[in-house]
Amino acid sequence: MKYGHLELHIEELLKEKGISKNTICKELDIPRSNFNRYDVVS
Repeated sequence: MKYGHLELHIEELLKEKGISKNTICKELDIPRSNFNRYDVVS
């Protein structure tokens, strides 16, 4: 069974908005290691 495809462009959006990964992690109150899991392209 195929569930589809989801593509996130987090790094691109952060650069566009001038926001660092550290800043977004503090705002979201999540560890950087958790955030980095979403920034993987396979």
